[in-house]
Amino acid sequence: MQIRPEHRRRTRVASSVPMRIALPTQTIDVVVMDAGRSGARVRVPGAPFGLYHKSSVSFAAMRIAAALGKSFEGILLPDVSGHEVTRTFRPVRIGLKGCALPDVDVGCSFSPPLTDDEAARLGLALPRLAATGAEGAERLAPKPLPAAVRTGPPPPRPLPPAPAPPSPSTDPPARAPRLPIRLRLQAPTTRLEPFPPSGP
Repeated sequence: MQIRPEHRRRTRVASSVPMRIALPTQTIDVVVMDAGRSGARVRVPGAPFGLYHKSSVSFAAMRIAAALGKSFEGILLPDVSGHEVTRTFRPVRIGLKGCALPDVDVGCSFSPPLTDDEAARLGLALPRLAATGAEGAERLAPKPLPAAVRTGPPPPRPLPPAPAPPSPSTDPPARAPRLPIRLRLQAPTTRLEPFPPSGP
């Protein structure tokens, strides 16, 4: 994976489209944070790759590059019939999110470019393409998605409920049984010597 500054020639718009990556050993659900016709910034959870929130960029790039390879297949909106879009993504840059979570932002290019219909199905209000292939001034009208579709990162897991306090009891507390105490006094067997006098 080559880390380099980004030079965009086409418009990108903010997004929160879920995407599924099928790797040889596992399937990972990620989120597309912004997208254009032929590129996207994908937020990948770092935990499956052994990353934590203090990992360096070079270490994260090494682990992500080893897992994703030179290219991978991603399915956008995989759980919405009629809206899903499949592309081959190529990682080109990486950056850490910089928070308590080990999430990693991976900049990718993909081909072929999204058509107007595909961009609208993904909810991307990109500029329409003219006959020459250049971007026009008119924006696409995103198609509405079903309300049940999650278009963002998974919500945090709720904390387990606190244990309920013990209910007050009306019965008096049980007393421990009294045991007989027997004392046997004996004369000391060790003789205590007085301190030596302090004078000569």
